[in-house]
Amino acid sequence: MTFAASFFVFLLSGVSTLVLFEMRRSNARALEKGKLQPPVIPAVLEGSGLELFARFPAGKVAVFSLTATLMILLLAIRFSSFCLAHP
Repeated sequence: MTFAASFFVFLLSGVSTLVLFEMRRSNARALEKGKLQPPVIPAVLEGSGLELFARFPAGKVAVFSLTATLMILLLAIRFSSFCLAHP
């Protein structure tokens, strides 16, 4: 049970890292190529400056990472059970 919990946390952190890396990479590419700027720049900037038009969607990223992790585990279990049943 401890191994399963540790593996789940490890997989969740890996998926979250990949999602955040891709968000940062695509945002940097959009800023570099398109020179995108928000239509209205607030007087007091919040965040890291990497946000284009809104605050960082932490809740959506967490839900997506959890869903992707669960889907990866489900597919891995289904695939391994299929391989064991059909040698």
